Amino acid sequence: MTMLLVRRAAQTAVRTNQRRSFSASQTHPNQRKGLVLGVFEKEGEEGSFNLTEAAAAFDQALSGKLSELLKISGPTLKKGKNRLFYGIHKDFPCVAVVGLGKNNAGVCGTENWDTSKESIRQAVSAGCRSLQDLEVNHVEVDACGDAQSAAEGAALGLFQYDQLKSKKKTKVTTQLHGR
Repeated sequence: MTMLLVRRAAQTAVRTNQRRSFSASQTHPNQRKGLVLGVFEKEGEEGSFNLTEAAAAFDQALSGKLSELLKISGPTLKKGKNRLFYGIHKDFPCVAVVGLGKNNAGVCGTENWDTSKESIRQAVSAGCRSLQDLEVNHVEVDACGDAQSAAEGAALGLFQYDQLKSKKKTKVTTQLHGR
């Protein structure tokens, strides 16, 4: 009889620990999310910037808070540099804003490659690495005008061969913002 009571108590304990809680807003409660947004340098005007489409939509959702923070946080972001902002949006606790350089950089004649695409790769890569250092598990990336270059930058920036290392970096999943 005693054995039967112990078995039932153990089964009840196991059943209650195996419950999953689901939420409409977040499927994993311990998952930290980050966002990478792009900013172009405005040509002709020192200290001003142009937000990408996704960054402008995000800024509009925040009633201009992102633009205001960028203006008061220091000089304009240069190509490949980033700034981190915390707690400005409930879904994204960490937001990295990356400098993309000039909007129409064009094709380099001597090397025959599109410098604006390379700027996007470098900037998105830097933003993703910064968020990875903060142990963010999921990063949404702004397409920055060229989704393929942004995806390449995110994948290459987060890649690290650590199979033989004892301490591994946080694994980060990525997706394009708004898709």
